[in-house]
Amino acid sequence: MLELIFLGSGSRGNATLIRWDQTRLLIDCGFTARELNRRLAAFGEHLDRVQAICITHEHSDHVGGLRGLGQREDLQIFGTSGTLPALRLGKRSEAEKVPIQPGRSFRVGPLEVMAFSTSHDAIDPVGYRITLPDGRHLGLATDLGIPNDEAVEALSGCELIGIESNHDPDMLEHGPYPWILKRRIRSNKGHLSNPTTAALLPRIAGDRLEQLFAMHLSETNNKPELARQALQKSLDRLGLKTGLRIIDQHQASSYGRGSGQMKLL
Repeated sequence: MLELIFLGSGSRGNATLIRWDQTRLLIDCGFTARELNRRLAAFGEHLDRVQAICITHEHSDHVGGLRGLGQREDLQIFGTSGTLPALRLGKRSEAEKVPIQPGRSFRVGPLEVMAFSTSHDAIDPVGYRITLPDGRHLGLATDLGIPNDEAVEALSGCELIGIESNHDPDMLEHGPYPWILKRRIRSNKGHLSNPTTAALLPRIAGDRLEQLFAMHLSETNNKPELARQALQKSLDRLGLKTGLRIIDQHQASSYGRGSGQMKLL
């Protein structure tokens, strides 16, 4: 059975563990190995059990812990041909680096994984759509820039969706960030605001959507209640009874194993 373990999502680090039977797949590795193991321990897990890591892009909040894992010969690191060379794994890295192409699926144990291109300001960024053995689909897109056609197509029809709801426009406008950073965040290569993510839901959310996870919330330019209000209003307009969870930067949480509930530490 599926269990998703959200180890944290935000500008200080991103990592999500997908657990199915004996398979352990990590999406991004944005915390140090020590911190990842500290958070995993609460769920009876350890990095030594992770067989593969799928990287979305090379920014440090998504790959900061890779150097501490690169010496494992039994570890596979998947990334696009643009992303893999940008990873700082160290000269002693023994992990198998596996290039992937958006739109072409590959397997990690019983999981079928497909990357899709995003427009974030990285070399070759992607999100992931994962087909589970029970036929459900999980879509993860934490750094979208804008909802391009590839992302919309990949996320559409998923039963489980984790998507960024990064900032509140007013908080960003009147917040402490310098003008150039505000412009980057608001650009087509930046991050989705709460209203933009809410407006995207009618394009990707269907009757089969079981759970929506709001991810990569800014600690400076957003509040969980603002993201929740915007996304819940959109779900209500669609007439969907989908569960909605806000994923925290500092507090790990899990979903699945038949409970359908979050488990906060």
